Amino acid sequence: MGVSVAVSVLALLAEVSLIYLQRRLDRYRQTAVSIIPAKRNSLRTKQDEIVTSESREVHGEVVTVARERVVEIRRWGRPMQRVIDRMVWRREPKN
Repeated sequence: MGVSVAVSVLALLAEVSLIYLQRRLDRYRQTAVSIIPAKRNSLRTKQDEIVTSESREVHGEVVTVARERVVEIRRWGRPMQRVIDRMVWRREPKN
């Protein structure tokens, strides 16, 4: 009895993780990818994705605060992936 419960729980976890990986792959395909040659014999791929964005008016200027996620994948020798979360402030005069 206990073995069948364990097997069903493992099957459920495998199905949930497969769905999660499929969604991440779909999102990866939808994100714009730009290829930037970094050095000789290397290829660097970057993805920029705005996670959240908020605009406010402060003292007659529009201030936009955006949280961006940059995924950098280097393909030369061994593949390497680096994820950078950063906050970006933009100030624009109000029209």
